[in-house]
Amino acid sequence: MITIWTSSTGTDSESLLTCSKFHFEENVLEKLVRLEHKMEPFEEMMKFMESSMSKKSERMDKIKTETKTYCVYLGIEEKVKTPGPVAFLAYRTSSQSLSNGIKVVFDHVWTNVGNGYQSSTGIFTAPRAGLYHFSAVVMSGNGKQLFVRLLHNGKSKSGSWISGDGRKTGMLNTVLNLQKRDEMYIVAGDSETIYSDESVYINFSGYTIT
Repeated sequence: MITIWTSSTGTDSESLLTCSKFHFEENVLEKLVRLEHKMEPFEEMMKFMESSMSKKSERMDKIKTETKTYCVYLGIEEKVKTPGPVAFLAYRTSSQSLSNGIKVVFDHVWTNVGNGYQSSTGIFTAPRAGLYHFSAVVMSGNGKQLFVRLLHNGKSKSGSWISGDGRKTGMLNTVLNLQKRDEMYIVAGDSETIYSDESVYINFSGYTIT
């Protein structure tokens, strides 16, 4: 007798494979949905952080603007930008009668970069802080003595005393650290006359080194 066995292994395997594939895809889809839900708070957090950073950037820009404005108000704008040079050269073409403490007025100007020198007063007012060099050439009357001083905010920093026959030439020189609005000028030390004419024998100059 011949017995015939019929195997359903192939069919069961195919069913199992189909079921497993469907179950796998379902699990993947479920995980994707869960991941998407998890990403939503993260996306919200990222939006919040971007908004916060934007506000902080705007605040920093505002602080920079306010700081620059405050520096300008305090007169220290030179510290927040590159300072320009300052230089002047003034002279006289006539004599000036002086007495003790009277300023020598160099009433003509060749150079006045920064507009620090006033030809009507003889005073140089520093437009900005910096290291300055100042010099002057003076001349006495014929056979007369001449004593003059270079003053910084009223304090003597350099002097020249000349005397003898004929007219004599004297010089003043100094290098000083000035603050903005500091003043420099030349005054007489006695009753005397400082000499000059169209040949321009006397002058007063200064300029920034730094």
